[in-house]
Amino acid sequence: MAYDKGVYDLMYAFYTICMKKLNVTLLIVGSGPLKEKIKRFFKERGCLDKVVFLGAIPYEQMKKYYNLADIFCLPSRFTKYWQEQFGFVFAEAMSCAKPIVSTRIGAIPEVVADAGLLVSPGNFLELESALETLILDENLRKLLGERGRRRAIKLFSINSAAIGRDKVYRKVLRDLK
Repeated sequence: MAYDKGVYDLMYAFYTICMKKLNVTLLIVGSGPLKEKIKRFFKERGCLDKVVFLGAIPYEQMKKYYNLADIFCLPSRFTKYWQEQFGFVFAEAMSCAKPIVSTRIGAIPEVVADAGLLVSPGNFLELESALETLILDENLRKLLGERGRRRAIKLFSINSAAIGRDKVYRKVLRDLK
């Protein structure tokens, strides 16, 4: 829970969704310096009961938590010195057939492609709209989740990585001859 992961944007977007009385729960995995501020924000607005703070989860258990979710959201922001790079969490969520909601920065658009909805970084209203679209449209969630799973298997699986690495090694060997 850090600024550059877009937690404030998610906080405001989710609060806006809660105000619309949609039947939703926000699961937050991880920890970080903003946890208490986020808890206080939701408590003061009467919707802390809609947010579950799971804390740090051992990596080997993450698949279970991806599969609890209907949507995976990581609305990263850029800072003066950083923007999201590959982001294994996107590939992992996609491999669990979860539609993605994120931002158009760094490598996120290349990783997610057509498996999710991407919004402008720092725009919680766009984020809220994308989340609400997926919350209300089960068919779109399934479509994007299926696209993501196919993409993750094709591009990010161990087999595809091994094949890609093999091609690079063979090319290097040919070039050396």
